Amino acid sequence: MGLALGVKHPGGGDPAQGAIAMAVKRPAQFGLGRQAFVLLAFSLLTAGGAVAQPAASKPPVAAKGNPTCPKPAVAMTPERIQQGVRNAQNRGPLWRITKAGQSSWLYGTAHLANADWVFPGRNVVAAMQQADVLALELNVLDAQSLKPLTQPADPAVIARVFDAPRATRVARQVALACLPPDALGKLRPAMQAAALVALDARHSGFYIDFGIDAMLAGLAQSLKKPVLALESAQDQLNLLAGRNEQEEGRLVDSALNALESGKARRQLPASMKMWAEADVEKLEDYPAWCDCMDTAEDRDFMKRMLDDRNVLMAEKISQLHASGKRVFAGVGVLHMVGALGLPALMRAKGFQVELVASPTTTVVKP
Repeated sequence: MGLALGVKHPGGGDPAQGAIAMAVKRPAQFGLGRQAFVLLAFSLLTAGGAVAQPAASKPPVAAKGNPTCPKPAVAMTPERIQQGVRNAQNRGPLWRITKAGQSSWLYGTAHLANADWVFPGRNVVAAMQQADVLALELNVLDAQSLKPLTQPADPAVIARVFDAPRATRVARQVALACLPPDALGKLRPAMQAAALVALDARHSGFYIDFGIDAMLAGLAQSLKKPVLALESAQDQLNLLAGRNEQEEGRLVDSALNALESGKARRQLPASMKMWAEADVEKLEDYPAWCDCMDTAEDRDFMKRMLDDRNVLMAEKISQLHASGKRVFAGVGVLHMVGALGLPALMRAKGFQVELVASPTTTVVKP
């Protein structure tokens, strides 16, 4: 059973077409500087962000030893937007959750995407039109709330975590990413490492510019629906930095190892395909393919990144729903799988949980 659409999916004079066009505008359209928006992406992506240069900065140049830099994200021209709206497909898993005769939605997002995937399919459009509020991990429209992500880190902490070998490895990755040498230097070490991993995704055609969370925020803004945060930027930053400097160093090493071995680039297309195809079964099996659960330390970190956060987010979604609001909750897709994924947690809270439709399913009215 699919969602009742309410109005047609845009493509031929539909009133929602302008809303979708706005939703895929560049992050700068949301009142955020590129630096702040990119740092938001880092925090979102680490439980699976990207650094693009700030909008006002000079473009990246080819790094020595790496003459071919990744292509920049394509510009969203009016013609490309019109074509994208016409060709939009359902991508990513969407659940309808119902309790007390009222429906809300859970949508597993991808924090990086390509230019074609950023256009929402009819399932997402219909659910957003019917929802009263959009709930994201962080509110990308609230620049003030994101300030913790842009605050310079303590130079002494950076110096201690980035010993000489690590500093050399990071400098090499910054050069390979075609960034100025000091582009990331003031960020927490773990954030710098996450940024470099996300930057590497450009080689596979995935960019923060087309992140699904930002698209949802733009769509909500155009539909005049409020956007709420399920978490705080400071809490996410604290989590990403680890419990101490030794753990932060291990997180940096893990990211650098993935970059230097090519593992990060090899894994990304397959995992993005799982998201696009809403392949929940394969996503559920992420411990087998993510290389993120090999040690006790890995498993503990992922528990904090996923399971522990899910419990808190589920409670907030439940409270919003109980207040009479129909919630569209867009959260990174790995938060949606497993015994402590959001669909399972909402079911345990008494919700009826329904996977709406696969990306290839034609949506029909119930």
